Amino acid sequence: MSLDKSVGLTSQFTKDNFLNLVLSGLIALSTLFSLTIHRWLGIDFFICVAISIFVLFRSKKEDVDVSRLSPLFIVTFCSPCIAILVSQTIRMEWSFPYYDSPIRFMMAIPIFLMILRKNLAIGKILSYSVPLTPIITLLVVPFLPKEGWGIEPTRLGTYFVDPLTFGWVMLCFGLLSLFTWKMNPQRSKKLSTVFTLGGFFTGVYLSIASGSRTGWLALPVVLLILVVDFLPKGKKMKYSALALTIVMVLTIALYQYSNTVKERVDIAASEINSYQMHAVNIDNSVGMRLSFARMGYYLFTLRPLSGFGDHDFKERINDPFPSSFTTQGTRDFPLTAGFHNEFTTNMVRSGIWGLMSTALLFFVPLGIFIYGLKKTICPEIALFGFAFVVCELISGMSTEVFNLKFTATLYAFMMAVLCGTVIKAIRQSRHHATE
Repeated sequence: MSLDKSVGLTSQFTKDNFLNLVLSGLIALSTLFSLTIHRWLGIDFFICVAISIFVLFRSKKEDVDVSRLSPLFIVTFCSPCIAILVSQTIRMEWSFPYYDSPIRFMMAIPIFLMILRKNLAIGKILSYSVPLTPIITLLVVPFLPKEGWGIEPTRLGTYFVDPLTFGWVMLCFGLLSLFTWKMNPQRSKKLSTVFTLGGFFTGVYLSIASGSRTGWLALPVVLLILVVDFLPKGKKMKYSALALTIVMVLTIALYQYSNTVKERVDIAASEINSYQMHAVNIDNSVGMRLSFARMGYYLFTLRPLSGFGDHDFKERINDPFPSSFTTQGTRDFPLTAGFHNEFTTNMVRSGIWGLMSTALLFFVPLGIFIYGLKKTICPEIALFGFAFVVCELISGMSTEVFNLKFTATLYAFMMAVLCGTVIKAIRQSRHHATE
């Protein structure tokens, strides 16, 4: 090999290493201050998108053999914008602000394609960044400006993140911390345990301190997934009753020894028990959400193809059917704050297209992770991604998890990285099988 070629290879190797380091740093830093520094996640995301586009332009076409799952992922992440465009076209009214959050999914596609081309240690990155996110949040919160949502006297939030969002995001990161224990085998088990348990307990504490019950059902569900994963291979079905018992004991213990959890769960149970299907219900947290779901389905039947947008259903909220079980306050609430359900909000906004788009965003990544687990391909990342989607899906049943630019960016960023990593591993395993 000539000296010029050797120097060229060394230069290229250095550039690639530097680029990998920058991208790894952006992924690691993305969540650390996402709930404590306004626009932190967004800025990090935009920089990562720009670098990813640069990587794609300088890559040769043959650098990556695109998996059959890749087009499915791309269509899925284009679907929110397509749903809005189609529904607005049918209504013959266009508004660009509707695309603020959905465009984040399209913007994440270059990151996904970049992950397919680069060899990044995603497991190692997440093993540090995910547990550190709730820990850093706990340390930083006392020093944040006492304004906006940060002045709630009894519920923890930050100046730009409301307690409801703050609660479910922190619970999600707390639960995900447990799944990072096996992601970095080079780290000592003692250090891994400190990181995972520290992130878990901090995340759960912050969620409880927020006073929001959104996403709490994910706690026993995700813990069950984790316990089943730790059971001996080949004997998971045999020990499934043991796993369920362990999770039930942990959940009951949390209920018994946390006054906040006990109080909030008891209130929720009382509100469910008092809800009436054929009479006007008083305004309370759970009762209003049940009414929102019924209102949303009614409105969807009126405009299944075009939807109403965010406010055009105002003329129909006082129709006889919604008026028969809701107060005026409950009927007015979705006009400014949505239906507190990701599926309901999008099917009222964009009709069947919004409903399909929402289903794709949840279930396509879920299917990718399940496939990875079934084939034992990249199992740690696949299980982590599976748990992440479960947390978001359960939270999405009682609030909008993609409606805010911040939360849409978080999900889009994480899914691009995780699905890209799993699909890359699937593609590589197929190549090895054919060799």
